[in-house]
Amino acid sequence: MTSYPFIRRDDESLVVVESMVDGEEVFIAIDTGATHTLIDLTTLIYLGYSMEDAIGTTQFATAKGIAHGWIFLVKKFSVLGITKTNIPISSADF
Repeated sequence: MTSYPFIRRDDESLVVVESMVDGEEVFIAIDTGATHTLIDLTTLIYLGYSMEDAIGTTQFATAKGIAHGWIFLVKKFSVLGITKTNIPISSADF
C-alpha cells in the first residue's frame, strides 16, 4: 500500500496534499464528502487559464450555502498517485 503525507496543523484543520495541475505544484484540501473537484479560480488563472476557457457553470454546497462557479477542462491533474487528462474541474472565486 502506498502512503501519501499530508499537512494538518491540528484536529480542526483541513487535510492538505500536493497535487499537480499541468505540471505545476498546487496544494489542495481533501474533502471526502465533496461532489466536485474544486480549485480556486485565481490558481487556474495563474496557471494560464482564462474565463474564456470555462466550458460551463456549476453550483455546489458550502458551509455558507450554495456557491456558484465555473467548470474548466484541465489538461492534466495529478493527486495521490492518480493522473487524469482533460478532466473537468470546478472553480470558484474565493
